[in-house]
This record gives sequence, C-alpha cells and structure tokens, in this order.
Amino acid sequence: MHVGRGDGKSKTECMFYPGAGNHSEPDLSPLTVTDDGGFVTFCDKFPYLGSRFAPSLRAGVDVEYRLKKASSAFGALRDCVFANNHISAEAKVKVYNALVLSVLLYGSETWTLLKTDQDKLERFHRRCVRTICNISRWKQWKTHTTSADLERRLGIHSLEHYLQVRLLRWVGHVVRMDYDRLPRKLLFGWVQHRRRVGRPQLTFGHRIHRVIDAALVQAHPDIRRAVFGTSRNVATRGAGRAGRHGTEPLGWVNLAKDRLKWRCLVHAGSGDDRANPNRAPPARSRGGGAGAGGRRRGRRGSGPLRPGPERQAFLDECRLVAQMLREGR
Repeated sequence: MHVGRGDGKSKTECMFYPGAGNHSEPDLSPLTVTDDGGFVTFCDKFPYLGSRFAPSLRAGVDVEYRLKKASSAFGALRDCVFANNHISAEAKVKVYNALVLSVLLYGSETWTLLKTDQDKLERFHRRCVRTICNISRWKQWKTHTTSADLERRLGIHSLEHYLQVRLLRWVGHVVRMDYDRLPRKLLFGWVQHRRRVGRPQLTFGHRIHRVIDAALVQAHPDIRRAVFGTSRNVATRGAGRAGRHGTEPLGWVNLAKDRLKWRCLVHAGSGDDRANPNRAPPARSRGGGAGAGGRRRGRRGSGPLRPGPERQAFLDECRLVAQMLREGR
C-alpha cells in the first residue's frame, strides 16, 4: 500500500460505500493509516479492470464511461470508414462490431441496467446505424423509416439483443461452474437479513429474470417446453419465480447446464439457425472420397484455395480499411 506524506498524494485510494438508507454526507478527508502520518485519500470514482465503480454501486457511472470511450472510437473512424462512400456497408459493420460495439459493451455482462441507462445505449447505437447508412434523422423521419428497418438493411441487431447475448452467455458460464466457485456462490447466495420496507432496488438477479423472460418470448417452442413443460407464450410467466402456474422453480438453471440448448436461448430472436435446437449438426465424413480426407488430398494437388470473386472483393476492401487506419486517414 502506497501512502501519502506531507504534500505528496497517495497512490492507494479508498472509496466509502454508505449503508442502505444512509443519505448523510460522509467525511472524505484523508485517512491516517500509519504512525508517522502516512495517509490515503478517498475518491468518488474507482477504476478497476476497465470498469468504473461509484459509491452508489449503480451501473450508470460505468455506462457513461463506456459511452464516452465508444463515442471517441466511432468519431476517430467516422470520416475514414463510416462516412466513406467507397467502403461497403458490410465492411463498415465489421469494423463497427469489432472496434466500437466491443468498446461500448465491455463489462456489460455484470451491469444492473436501469431503463434510463439502456435508453442512452440505444440512442448511441441508433445514431451510429444512421451514420453507417448515410441517412440523417430528418431523412429517416421524412421517409418513415424505422430504426429496425435500418438495422435489417445492415444485417445487425438492436442493442437490446447484444446485451441479451452477452448477459445470458455469462450467466450460463457461471451456472456450469463448480459449486465451490466464488462467482456461482455470489449468484445463488442468499443474505439472511430482514428486508426493508418498500420496493427493493434493482439487483443483478432481477435483470437476469427480465432478460430471460424477454428471450423466452422469442425462443423456439422446444426451449420454452424445456423450461416450463409447455410451448405456450411465456410473456406473462416468470422464468425464475417459484410455484407459479405449477412449474418448477428456476427451470432456466437446468436449461443452462445443457450448453447446446442454452445457446439457442442466448441467440433467441437473432433470426438464424443458432436459435433452432433442431438444426442439423455439421456433417463430418471419414475416409477418402467425398469426405474430409478426400478433400484434403484433393487440395494438396490443386494448389491453395482461392475465394470467390465477391469474397475476394470484400477481403480487398478490408485490407484497404486496415491500411487507412494504419496511415491515420
């Protein structure tokens, strides 16, 4: 621990977390921790592994920081990539997913999002989509084009879907952990303490239930049947609420232990085969002839494989984008 002395500031910082219902102003003056006058200072925002923590323990601080970082990344690439008419929309989407969306949603697996925070993320995502489509907000209103139409035009999803995929993927990973692992203990732990009067604050468990409820509405009927024992719509049925409608409590936990079925729930609403549990597995052949071995032997004599003309044009375009990024244009 590095402490400060005299006019020197300490490198070690502390943060004060008030108790529930404590709204008084705390004393945040430097705290003396050594006999020779060494002290540590308090901070109102603490960075840790790319995330930001605040005494309120809400995700709003980290959301604002992620928005700032993603906006900087998008602004740096706006003129050379996203507003460049010589680059196809497919290449722009690839760059957006890799360099902007990954920055925006870093650490979102553990966010306890309020509606206001999610609206901020949605507005930023829609603004980026309009820029990639080269359409202004006025033109979008004049042509009666919805944001969903623009997303379908680019082949991307809404930000709510990306948040769903990241959260459910992480939850499934935690559920499949051993029982003695700390993340699993924290996810399913229970505090033996009397609940305060009034509506409790939004917790991470509440957000998990909300996202699972929304995903089950769009999920394949076989996935709903695996959770509830019926394939009917579950818009009014809680996914993790015990004893409702005669269903077993926390049916999604058992589903998460099956990696293939849980992956179908993770990608529910994506519109592709990943959300279909009855999709055919990829064919795997043995031996020669038309199998994998035969293909390998045929490739050795026929030289390296060459992509098709459309794929080659896309690869050339990606190389052009990478060269422009290296040159800073």
